[in-house]
Amino acid sequence: MRAQEFLTEQAAGPTRAYHITGLENAEEILYKGLDPRDGKAFMVVDEGNPKKLQDELYMVYGWLDAKAYDPDEEFTLLQVDITGVPLSYEFGWHFSTSKIPANRIKDLGPDTLARYV
Repeated sequence: MRAQEFLTEQAAGPTRAYHITGLENAEEILYKGLDPRDGKAFMVVDEGNPKKLQDELYMVYGWLDAKAYDPDEEFTLLQVDITGVPLSYEFGWHFSTSKIPANRIKDLGPDTLARYV
């Protein structure tokens, strides 16, 4: 990537975010889209810092795994195109308050998630 392309991309803001969810829930999201529960859908935004991205995904996974009702629940990593999606930022985390259509979401799978956590 040339320097100008990098600067343009940074000025435009992040275009990718990640959402960790159970496999069952992922099927619904991939069909219906990501609809914020309780008014907010939590996301880890890719800001171009791989170490920060890994640390944040690790924290989120740990939190989800600890609160899972089923200790054997499997999780997957969804990549979300957030181009033009308004995000809120509270307490160090990004949230979407609007529904994100299914065609902007890709399941990267449990194996990809395992590389981060």
